Amino acid sequence: MKNQILIILALGVLSAAFAQPGINSIAANTPAEVAEQKQRAGGTILGTVIDIDDRSPLEKATVEILGTGIKVITAKDGQFKITGVSEGFIQIRATVTGYDQQTQNNLYVDSGKSVTAFFMLKKSGLSETSESEHTMPVPIATKSPVYPEEARKNGVEGIFYFRVDISETGAIIKANCFERSVFAEHGKLKDHEVFDKYRQATNQLEKEALESIWQWKFKPAYKGGKAINSTVTLPVKFKLTEGKKD
Repeated sequence: MKNQILIILALGVLSAAFAQPGINSIAANTPAEVAEQKQRAGGTILGTVIDIDDRSPLEKATVEILGTGIKVITAKDGQFKITGVSEGFIQIRATVTGYDQQTQNNLYVDSGKSVTAFFMLKKSGLSETSESEHTMPVPIATKSPVYPEEARKNGVEGIFYFRVDISETGAIIKANCFERSVFAEHGKLKDHEVFDKYRQATNQLEKEALESIWQWKFKPAYKGGKAINSTVTLPVKFKLTEGKKD
């Protein structure tokens, strides 16, 4: 087995809500088949576009994933939904006549899950106040975790989501795991079943992920030209892939 670890940073809107939808219309007999179809289905982006001043919804705004040609138009309530988005980082932009466009960078989409993208657009020609100027924290030093031997030996894989508080100096203040999705035995065991049978291995994965996160360094978030405290979500994925035999 070749060990592969993916650590991924999702820098979306602060305090964005992440929904956990179920699997719809999937006819599969085994967890492995469900996982395969879920992967093909991709992720979902749910969002709203509003006026930054009066908070009214913006109808007929164009929301597009840059570099893909995927576009949708917002409804009367300013909401939109994009399905079947490939897993990974994306840039997503909202535009509407009479308003300045807005782009969110480094939004991470996870297959089989939903992520929220919330846009607040400013009318064109209006000077932007310093209060509305806002940039997200950017990682400047990272550390990948090591795949624990106990987990590797037992084929335990998964993804752990950490909520990370970052100070105005870019240092991590607090980090805690708020969600995890693990599986073993080629998808036959999932979540609590994995934890019951491979508790030590699962705990080792979470511990190793947390230890690596504490070694990250960030350029802090800014608002109105001033560095501020902020919160980001760091998903850490552990995946074993079968390599070629010697």
